[in-house]
Amino acid sequence: MGNRKRRADRTYKDLKQKQKAGIADGMFQKTCDYYREHGRMPEGEDCEKLRGRFTRG
Repeated sequence: MGNRKRRADRTYKDLKQKQKAGIADGMFQKTCDYYREHGRMPEGEDCEKLRGRFTRG
């Protein structure tokens, strides 16, 4: 990691394709985990909770 600084001000559009794929894979995995645990897809507030666990800020 070294002296690299993370850029928190980037939009999704500014990310590289590999970074976008990582986000999509992570969200898919969280959604699958939720489905296995609850037997249904997340909706409304549950979606926001999942997003909050995955994202920073």
